Amino acid sequence: MLDSVYTHLCQPQKRLFVKKVLDSVILRGLELRNEICALSFTEAPNLDEIVFQKPYDISNVGLPIPKHFRLEREERHLGILIMIQGVFDKIGRTSHQDDLCLMSLEEAVKLIQVHERARQGRVRAQLMLQIRRKAEKSLKPSSVAKQTSEEKAALRIQAVWRSFKVRKFVKDLRDSEMIFLGMKRIEDYDLIWTGKAEKILVERDSLKKGEAVRFQEASALTYEKIINYEEQKMKEYYEDRLRNYFLKYFKATGKLPDIPKDEDGGSEAIDFNYFPRHEDDSKQRKSPLYGTVPKVGKKRSKKSKKKSGKTEDKASVKEVPKKLLQFQPSRTLGDINASAQRYKEQWLEKDLRQKSLEDSKYDEMLLIEEKRKEIMEDIRRAVDSKMRKQLDILRAALERDLGKKRPRKVVRLRRGGRKSKKKREKDLTPDRTLESLVEELATYGIIRPPKNIEMADLIGEMKFVPTKNGKSLPSFRDVKQAFIEMCLLPLGSKEMRLNAPFLRSLLIAGPRSCGKASLVHALCNEVGAVLFDISPQNLTGKYPGKAGLAMLFHLLLKALFAMFQKCLHMGIANYSHRYKIWTEQIRQILTRERCIAGPEVDITALARITDGYSSGSIVRCISQTLSERRLSKLPYQPIKAAEFIPELSKLEPVYKEEMESFISWSQKTPLAKKAQRLAKTEEEKNKEVVLPAEHKLKNNKQKKKSKNQIKKRL
Repeated sequence: MLDSVYTHLCQPQKRLFVKKVLDSVILRGLELRNEICALSFTEAPNLDEIVFQKPYDISNVGLPIPKHFRLEREERHLGILIMIQGVFDKIGRTSHQDDLCLMSLEEAVKLIQVHERARQGRVRAQLMLQIRRKAEKSLKPSSVAKQTSEEKAALRIQAVWRSFKVRKFVKDLRDSEMIFLGMKRIEDYDLIWTGKAEKILVERDSLKKGEAVRFQEASALTYEKIINYEEQKMKEYYEDRLRNYFLKYFKATGKLPDIPKDEDGGSEAIDFNYFPRHEDDSKQRKSPLYGTVPKVGKKRSKKSKKKSGKTEDKASVKEVPKKLLQFQPSRTLGDINASAQRYKEQWLEKDLRQKSLEDSKYDEMLLIEEKRKEIMEDIRRAVDSKMRKQLDILRAALERDLGKKRPRKVVRLRRGGRKSKKKREKDLTPDRTLESLVEELATYGIIRPPKNIEMADLIGEMKFVPTKNGKSLPSFRDVKQAFIEMCLLPLGSKEMRLNAPFLRSLLIAGPRSCGKASLVHALCNEVGAVLFDISPQNLTGKYPGKAGLAMLFHLLLKALFAMFQKCLHMGIANYSHRYKIWTEQIRQILTRERCIAGPEVDITALARITDGYSSGSIVRCISQTLSERRLSKLPYQPIKAAEFIPELSKLEPVYKEEMESFISWSQKTPLAKKAQRLAKTEEEKNKEVVLPAEHKLKNNKQKKKSKNQIKKRL
C-alpha cells in the first residue's frame, strides 16, 4: 500500500516523507522475519497455517518489492550494462555464449537425420499429391454439371449465414453468463483499461519529474537566502547561549562544564536550567538532599550478604514468570510512531484540502522551515567544536592560575623491530583502468550480464497439503520470499543497507532445474548488480598457480567465504506450484497471440502427470510444445492437453531416491540439528509425565481382572 502511495504521489516533500516511512516499515518487517526464523528454526518459514486461520489474501503474504528501488538506480544499471555489452562487442562474443548447450556428435548426427528424413517425406508427399490429382481429373465425367438456379443458390447462402448467426449468438450468450459468474476473464476489457492506465501513469511521471526539478531549484535558493540573511544571527545565538551557560555553571560549581559529543547530541543534550551546587564532595555524599542517606549500623558480613542475595534471587525467580518468547528491542518502531504523529500534525489538514493535481506543488513555508532546521543543525555543530577548543584554553588558563600542573601524556617509544601496523595490500594492477579489468574478466567468462528475468516472472505457490512424515523442503514461493527478504530488500537503498540486518553469504541448494540460477539473475536485474561466475567449472585452467589465484582475488575485489551464513533449500514443485506454472505459462503465451485456452486443456490432469518434474522442466515442455508453427494454427485448431505429453516424455524427472538423499543432506545443517534437538527434548518431557494416583489404581484393577479371566479360561 505504501509503495503504491509513493509511486503515485506528485508532491515532492510528501514523497520524501512517505519514502522514510516505507523504509522504516520494511525494516520492521525484516526484524519480525528474523524473529520468526529464530522461532521456527528455518530460513524459509511456512506461514500457511496463519494465512488459513486469518482472513488474509495469499498473494499479499510477505514483504513486496518497492518499485522505487529499481527506478532510482535504472540509469546507473543501464550504464553498467552498456559498458559490459561494449566490452563483449569489442571481444566479439555474445553475452550468453556460455549458456548455449554444446551438442555432442551423436546428437548432431541424429538431428541431421531427422531433418533429412522430414525433407524426403515432404518430397514424397508432394509427388503422391500430384499423382492423385491426375487420377481425379481422369475419372471426372466429360459432361458439364447442370447449373443451379438462383433460388437454390440464395437458399444455400441463407442457410449457411443463419447457422453461423445462431452459433455466434449462443456463444456470446454463454460467454456473457460465464463472465457474470466470474468463470471467465474479459480480455478486450483488460486491454482497453490497461492502455488508459498507462497513459495516466506517463502523464503522472512527467508531472513528478517536473515538480522534483522545481523543488530542487527552490531548495537551493532558500538555502542560499537563509545562509546570507540568518547565518550570523544563528552563530551569535548559539555562542551566547553556551557562554552564559559556562559562566553560570562556573559560578555554581567552580568548574567548567563539558560539551557532549556530536554522537550524543552535542549542546542540544545539555539542560541549560540545571546547575549543581558548589559544595565539597564529602558534604554532598553525606547530605540527604543529594539522594543519599548516611549509613547507620554495623557492616554486614559476607556470609549474611550471600544468604540475603540468594533469598532475594529465589524470591525474584518465583515472582517473575519465565517468558517463552523474548523479542529483541526494535530500532524502527519509534521512527514509525514519530512519523505517524508528524503526519497528523503536518499533512492531514493539507490532504483534506487537496482537490486536484495542481495542489501537488511544493509548500514554500514548509521548505523554509526544513532548510532552517538543517542550517541550524550544521551551525550548532560548528559552534560546538569551536567552543570545545575555547573550553580547553580556559581550563589550561584556570589550572595555570591555580598553580596546578596538568598531567602530561606519557609517550611510549616503540622498538624498531616491532610494528603494530598491518601491512598494506599491494595493488597488483596500478596502471590499469576499470574497462581493461572488466575486459579481462569478460574474456575469461567470469563477468557475464544477467539474463532478462524479473522476480515477477518466477511463479510459485504455497504448499497447501503437508507431508505425512513432516520432513519436506519448503515450496518455491517460500524460498523466493525468503530470498527477497534476505538479499533484495537490504540492498534496495542507502537507508536499507545501513540499517537492515547484514548478510555475509548465502547458499542456495536444490535439485536441477528448480530455479536457483533464475533467482540469482532476477536479483541482479532488480538490484542492478554485476554477475561474477566464480564456480569451479568456470575457473578451471584460467588462473593457474598461487600468483594466478592472488590475481583473481584481486580482480574480484573480495575474498571468498569458506562458510555460508544462511542456507536455502529448494525442493521440486508441489501440486499447487505445478498447477500455477501450467496456467500462467499457457495464459501468457496465448494472450500474446490473442487466443484463449479451450476446455480441451485439462490443467489438473497435466499438474497430476508432472508430479516429480521440476519447474524448469515444465516451462521447457510448454515452450517447446507451443512453438511458432503450432501457435499459427491456434485460430482453427485449439490446443489440447495430449499435445504436451510427447515433449514431456523426453524430459527426465527428479527421482525419489535423489530427492530423499537431498532431504537427508538438508537435515544435517546447524539450524535443522537445532530443531531436531528441540523436538527430542519435547518428546522426553511428554514421556516423563507422571500419572496421578487414581489413574494408577484403575490400571491395577484392570490388570487384576484380566488375570482372573485368563485363569478361569485355563
